[in-house]
Amino acid sequence: MKALLISEEEQDKELFTKYLNAYFPDIHLVATSSANEAMDIISSDGPFGFFILDTQLKEASANAVGLN
Repeated sequence: MKALLISEEEQDKELFTKYLNAYFPDIHLVATSSANEAMDIISSDGPFGFFILDTQLKEASANAVGLN
């Protein structure tokens, strides 16, 4: 299964990667830095089992990402 992380913070990406690798080794995390990058990845690298969304994105609101 794949999970998609959308976060501008490198530290968050590292934390989620370490956590998922330690406790859920069957989940492959794909990390992106922006909503636009996430949309490109969703269309080419899906399907994803779940999404992790940083609610403090500077570029876009969480609602805008979810509506796309």
